[in-house]
Amino acid sequence: HSAAQGLHIKIVGQQQAIEAQRRFNGAFNQGHSPYLVHKLIQAYGVRFVDPAPAIAELMGSAFKPGDQCMLIPLTDVDGAVWSLQTIYPCAWKPNGSPVATDKIVLKDSRKSGSMHWLAKSGESAPGWILIAEGYATAATVHEATSLPTVMCVDSGNMAKVVKAVRAKYQDHRLMVCADDDHTTQSKTGRNPGLTAAHSAATEVGGYWCSPQGLQAAESD
Repeated sequence: HSAAQGLHIKIVGQQQAIEAQRRFNGAFNQGHSPYLVHKLIQAYGVRFVDPAPAIAELMGSAFKPGDQCMLIPLTDVDGAVWSLQTIYPCAWKPNGSPVATDKIVLKDSRKSGSMHWLAKSGESAPGWILIAEGYATAATVHEATSLPTVMCVDSGNMAKVVKAVRAKYQDHRLMVCADDDHTTQSKTGRNPGLTAAHSAATEVGGYWCSPQGLQAAESD
């Protein structure tokens, strides 16, 4: 980027950070997320909002009255909000996109290096910190262990989040909990979830693990 482009990106990023905080502040502390129900997990540090009528219409018959979106604040390691991930009740195609999705990060916000703590670690009490890609994986491992847990949105953001957590929590042991993208591997020969977890853990002297015994039809 040129200096002017870099400044523009920084200014827009700061504006969107304010917008992310505004949206989160205006949402409900409790709500109904079909995503949480389907994944059999609980809400940790998230809020809920009704989808805009136009988006509800794009979801079609899969959308049921009362279904809500889940808002996940994405912060830096010190807790300042920079972005927001919305998980919708069901998939839809934004702005005429050919691909339907149920997860969208706030446009032009600073996702890179941003994270969400499901349960924060005490800085003065060294122990384990678990790090996972998406919310469902993070919530699942947290509920299984009751340990401090952070999500980093996707595999491409994992290395930056792991480095930031390591820099702040130097005496903690980090466990990177991988998504096993075995269906992707069967199609492309690559497994981005396992690769990202192994690489990030190795770089900071951490540990990594992956789900065992998955059947062909099961997701991570």
